[in-house]
Amino acid sequence: MSQKIDRRSGDPPVEAYSNGSVVLGQQTNLKDFLSSDIFDVLPLILFLVGTFTIFAIFADGFLTVNNLLNVLRQISYSTILALGLGIIIIGGGIDLSVGSIAALVGIVSAASLAAGINTYIAILLGLLAGLACGFVNGTMVAYVGIPPFIMTLALGFVNQGVIFTWTKGYPIYDGFTDLFLFIGIGYLFNIPTPVILMLVFLVIAYIFISKTSYGRYIYALGNNEESLRVCGINTKKIRLLTYVLSGFLSAVAGIVMTARMQSGQPAVGMGGGLTLLLNSITGILLGGIELSGGKGSLLGILAGTLFIGILTNGLTILGFGTYRLMIIIGLALMAALAWNILRVKK
Repeated sequence: MSQKIDRRSGDPPVEAYSNGSVVLGQQTNLKDFLSSDIFDVLPLILFLVGTFTIFAIFADGFLTVNNLLNVLRQISYSTILALGLGIIIIGGGIDLSVGSIAALVGIVSAASLAAGINTYIAILLGLLAGLACGFVNGTMVAYVGIPPFIMTLALGFVNQGVIFTWTKGYPIYDGFTDLFLFIGIGYLFNIPTPVILMLVFLVIAYIFISKTSYGRYIYALGNNEESLRVCGINTKKIRLLTYVLSGFLSAVAGIVMTARMQSGQPAVGMGGGLTLLLNSITGILLGGIELSGGKGSLLGILAGTLFIGILTNGLTILGFGTYRLMIIIGLALMAALAWNILRVKK
């Protein structure tokens, strides 16, 4: 699969191939791009159908409308978060702070509501907190040169410290308005609001990554950053953009998650945030995005997170406890990593 990038008006486009080369070429054909995406995730889709069929046969209550909507609701915020993280990985980076950003945003919004602040302002403050975290990550990685693994891990610890210093470990329940709760537990046309938000952001992200010049720059950044720089593209700005976008989408995920739980939970920044991060990374890798960068499908992200959601839901119905689920998700992550590496070698 290849991506072509317009440097500037009147110049020939830059084409970034998955083998790391960047050459001049023609404009990307969206039909070919979409077909390639579907082909890349076809094995996962087949495996997803098989898993769904097994649970439909053996797990009582799995194949009901309410349960299936519940699965979609459960994966909504992890998918939104995974979209941002996937963009970073496509660009050749990594962000281990996304779960803690979502948790921090949830606390910011919940505390704002508890203080009597207008719902729209509370949501805006949460989004700004997420954008600020993304900006800090992006600036330190792109302009200062701190390795992204270390930088984002450090910010994750900072966020956790801020959360527990602020709340002293106590959840925030007061002040939640009907408008805010609608984001997490409401319905629109009999479809859960989080599911609609997930689909809306999926479409927006897909259009951005496949149809805009900045989206194509991100693919080229993950393929060969130096070649992109030689073509006259400000790679530091593109790198910063990926982290800011991830911070924003993590913030959206945090708001949806907080509204769904109907409380601001400090513990989400610890175990819950880690679980959210691991589920997202597993879904991303299963969906075909390569850790080396430069290749990936947002369609694959949805398929990957949906697989994790169905697996978790089905095993829970069959009586698997939380700790055994942790083992299975961990094994799934290892399998996804192995598959990812083997695909790259091929």
